[in-house]
Amino acid sequence: MKVLTLIALAFLPLISMGQLVTTASPAAALVQNVLLGSGVTVSNINYNGSPIAIGSFTANVNNFGLSSGVVLTTGTVYNTGDGPHGPNNNGGSGLDNNVGGYSALSNLIGGIPTYNAAILEFDFVPYSDSVRFNYIFGSEEYPE
Repeated sequence: MKVLTLIALAFLPLISMGQLVTTASPAAALVQNVLLGSGVTVSNINYNGSPIAIGSFTANVNNFGLSSGVVLTTGTVYNTGDGPHGPNNNGGSGLDNNVGGYSALSNLIGGIPTYNAAILEFDFVPYSDSVRFNYIFGSEEYPE
């Protein structure tokens, strides 16, 4: 019994991998087709960042919290999911996508430069009296 338990525990990391499938996508399509649902008018969609730093995801597990959505990253969406390049579980192996940082954030941290910003902005008008966004924040900084 102990041997079977050890074998099962050894393969658990392989079974739990591949929780996200990600795809790089243009910002306008993401906002209109993934992020916002019906009952909203959207305008002035603007994205500043690398084209590979924005995309969509689909979750393959029920306990992720969201079944699909938009991914913004300081690296590449291909390192976040179950694609040929991800997940990025190798410490220190992030990608510099050669995009500048965000000056407002740099100013908040005493002028220290930031890098690889991914900024998605848009205006929207809802047809009802309430709006709701569900989000999950993640970082590859830990445990690196």
